[in-house]
Amino acid sequence: MRTVLMIAFLFPPRASIGGKRPLRFARHLPAHGWRPVVLAGPPGTAEENDDSLLAALPADLQVSRDYAPPWIWAVRNFGEGLDQRLRPKTQARNRTGTGPAPAGGKLAGLVEGLGDRLVPLDGNIAFVPYACRTAERLVRETRPDAVYVSSYPYSALLVGLTLKLHLGLPFIAELRDPWTLNVQFAARHPAVKALERRLERLVFEAADAVVVTTDAVREAYERLYPDLPADRVRRIYSSYDEGLAPAAPAAPPAGPLTAVHFGSFYGPRRALPLLRAMARLRDERGLAARDLRLLVFGRLDAAEDHQAARDLGLEESLVVRERVPYAEGIAALRQADLLYLPAFGEETFYIPGKMYDYFLAGRPILCETASREMTRMLAETGTGVAVPVGDVAGMARCLARALDARAGGPAVAAPDRAAIERFSAPAITGELAALLDEIAG
Repeated sequence: MRTVLMIAFLFPPRASIGGKRPLRFARHLPAHGWRPVVLAGPPGTAEENDDSLLAALPADLQVSRDYAPPWIWAVRNFGEGLDQRLRPKTQARNRTGTGPAPAGGKLAGLVEGLGDRLVPLDGNIAFVPYACRTAERLVRETRPDAVYVSSYPYSALLVGLTLKLHLGLPFIAELRDPWTLNVQFAARHPAVKALERRLERLVFEAADAVVVTTDAVREAYERLYPDLPADRVRRIYSSYDEGLAPAAPAAPPAGPLTAVHFGSFYGPRRALPLLRAMARLRDERGLAARDLRLLVFGRLDAAEDHQAARDLGLEESLVVRERVPYAEGIAALRQADLLYLPAFGEETFYIPGKMYDYFLAGRPILCETASREMTRMLAETGTGVAVPVGDVAGMARCLARALDARAGGPAVAAPDRAAIERFSAPAITGELAALLDEIAG
């Protein structure tokens, strides 16, 4: 059994999708001959945590949460709690998703905007020296054979880079989302962009392997860095883990025709196209608003989505609930007619993590995407239908098929279990273990 030091700032009990990937690796690496030791960030606030995920951690897993000075997080959590107590009740409710997320004051918005534009990498960059000292202590104590760093935050990659350059440890740098190719990178100040491009190149040159989560990102980085070894950038997809949600058969849908979105809508991810498709189906089939439902576990950040539901006469159909524990969410997905999967607008680099949760739930997926990769994955697994971004007519046809399936018509999807299992956590973790074997020698 060899040892890998996993540096994952986002880690349970944080409920962030970014923390579930290293969680799955930590659960399944021992079966492939690797013992993980985790350096993680601290737990988040009550809104950010899902304590049920802690039960999924192996009992013997060594986790250090000493990524930054403890007092930093005490101050942060106090500030978050004070903000919630001082915020008007109507805005506090909106934070849970019953309305659009409240906009901060002008000063708060200015500070956040300046931070995004002027602070290199991310707001956690100040903790890198402290995290490096902690990581070096863990290296002395556990004598790892390799280091794996999961980003975002991108600043965590500098910790892995330090261990590689100072101690010579084999180093895997993982980008769950692209770094300088990220759609949000364009907003950076030119000087910050130049610095981050240099840091990214240093990481790519020093790392024994750079792991990304889509072929589109892998190909883009190969074009960006043609002078690096051809196998420097590897693609390892995300996964689903049956051990994180109790096994249960999908219940036959009952009540209104229900589409579920597991998570929050933000940025280009909008509920509006699906709401328009539901309105079209209602009018074509002579249905009432109570016969249709869009169930969202998260937030709708865009006030326009709430207004659209009212304008379309679907206010009764739109149900927005607070985030629920992971297993409870999967159980709700298993009772849906359709699982709604909007991609990130016209971007093709991103495969939302909820796609793999949908594989686990086993219900038909309605995917709105410009990504050929996602379209191919849905076709190969037989798990659902992909339509172009903004294709309201295509979404309405898929909703109609789901409605007809209730009456004995053809099913929307014909899942191929063998193809789906290629994305299971044991299988995907096997790919990471093979890469660790390769770089550790």
